[in-house]
Amino acid sequence: MTKAKTENIRRTSKILQTAKILSIADKFKDEEAIYFPHLMDFRGRMYAVPMFLNPQGPDHAKALLRFAEGKPLGDQAAVDWLAIHGANCFGVDKVSYEDRITWVVEHEDQIIQSAENPLDHMWWTKADAPWQFLAFCFEWYGFSQCGFDWVSKIPVALDGSCNGLQHFSAMLKDEVGGAAVNLIPSDKPNDIYHVVADHVIEHIALDMSEPAMFWKTIGVNRKGTKRCVMTRPYGATTYAYKAFLNDYLANLRGESKLAYGEQNGSLYDLHAHKNHTPNILKKDNINVTFMANEINRAISRTVVKAEEAMKWLQGISQIASDGGLPMQWTTPSGFPVVQGYQKYKSKQIEISLTGKRYGLRMQSATPKIDRKRQSNGVSPNFVHSLDASALMETVGDSLDQGIFSFAMIHDSYGTHAADTAALADCLRASFVGLYATRNVLEEFRLSVAEHNGIPLSKLPSPPSC
Repeated sequence: MTKAKTENIRRTSKILQTAKILSIADKFKDEEAIYFPHLMDFRGRMYAVPMFLNPQGPDHAKALLRFAEGKPLGDQAAVDWLAIHGANCFGVDKVSYEDRITWVVEHEDQIIQSAENPLDHMWWTKADAPWQFLAFCFEWYGFSQCGFDWVSKIPVALDGSCNGLQHFSAMLKDEVGGAAVNLIPSDKPNDIYHVVADHVIEHIALDMSEPAMFWKTIGVNRKGTKRCVMTRPYGATTYAYKAFLNDYLANLRGESKLAYGEQNGSLYDLHAHKNHTPNILKKDNINVTFMANEINRAISRTVVKAEEAMKWLQGISQIASDGGLPMQWTTPSGFPVVQGYQKYKSKQIEISLTGKRYGLRMQSATPKIDRKRQSNGVSPNFVHSLDASALMETVGDSLDQGIFSFAMIHDSYGTHAADTAALADCLRASFVGLYATRNVLEEFRLSVAEHNGIPLSKLPSPPSC
């Protein structure tokens, strides 16, 4: 009952969110242009101020937005980037660019049918991002009618591959981790989530324990490891992995109506074996704990250098916290970051209301630095400050190239199809520029020593590049 009620509440909030997004879109749909002011948080990360309908919203919000000023496609390169964007939205993003373009050409009839009558031809709903893919279908239909003269207005996005690990691999010149997150040229994109899943499969191949047999029965794939891997650079631990894996199992059961367990080495139906259900649920915690530890081991094996950097950052944080001062550093773009998590004290307040007494606990900040939160937060905040710096540098370089329309979401850079090739060059040059001639970890160490009054000799040197 609790699960059912929680799911209904979740659905209600999504329905209300969608209604709000549609209401705002309807209100502004006839305007020549609308603007999205952005703010920066303490790490320099940029967020759109307007809520609900903005370029950083969910799939159906982003799909409603187009650039106020369009640009003709102009040449085959722009058409190719538009096709790559469409394939990405559908979920065909683990193959080469050429294969993605070919996929669009092969499915052109279905794309045009979806654009002409999306309510009768529902193929587009199978996409990973269905609403953005439908927006692409309309664009592709326009191109099919007008050719290179078609004025395109949707943002074509270039996304990072597990961006946090990209930054760690680049700053440490880690060829193994860099290859896993596509920093090194390859015939087709590497998939670190799949790599981690393969490491887990290899490690448990000969393990005959009950948890291992459970996971070998249902299979270990990239979908099961993805959330664990992508949150690792941001401080996620095995505790968080267990929550992700519980969600993964719940989604599997919801999609297939199966309860997963061992019965003659195969899956068995939940409704046909109701008497086994309590035992299955009790075993879940053991199975999830087992897999969380396996994924943790596999990630450490895949991105060894990143693990070293995260532990080093936490060690620096703990030394700095002993001085009772917040940590400060300056990003490569010149943005000053101050991380100062404070300890809180709580106080019990008793009140009387309608004849009943209630106890409320109020929290207030103290001047003292919270050593644990400082340590847990330094790795994700440091990486976020670097991806914010990369975005700022990319926008600056793009402006010099005459690009003035952007749809940015931290590590996802969007612009017109006609400008995508130029933006791709700018973002790569900016990213390489962050690390080619500088050691950002050593700069971090020097900054902490300066602002916290710590002798440099007391701060360990960063991991070697």
